[in-house]
Amino acid sequence: DVFPSEQQDQIRAQLANSLQCIMSQQLLPVTDGGGRVAAHEVMLNIPAIRNLIREKKEFQIHSVMMTHSKLGMMTMDQCLRDRYLDRQITLETAMAHAGNVGNLQRLISHAASEGRGGSRPGADRGGPMLDGSGPSIGV
Repeated sequence: DVFPSEQQDQIRAQLANSLQCIMSQQLLPVTDGGGRVAAHEVMLNIPAIRNLIREKKEFQIHSVMMTHSKLGMMTMDQCLRDRYLDRQITLETAMAHAGNVGNLQRLISHAASEGRGGSRPGADRGGPMLDGSGPSIGV
């Protein structure tokens, strides 16, 4: 609400039409402590996103991003899941940087149930498991 209320619709329309892509990243410590790895989020301004911006429905953007990953969009939680399953970051690091911890847990559990990253992601490095085994991280 930075702009006066009488200008907000115009500003939303301009923003919806001018955006191309928004990308953000976080540099996270790698599991072996030898550096950092980027976790990123990518939103492309497809027609569905433009419409949500114009219609004041920003709260639905995350859902559109998740369902359009084949276009190259990715939420931070999806990237954190991938970095964890690829054994680049610990579960503790992933959870600490998640936008929604419950959502990240569901994404990891779903991927693990499909066999991605082994039946127990993190098992070979002694990290905490979603099934409760391994060291506790207090989540």
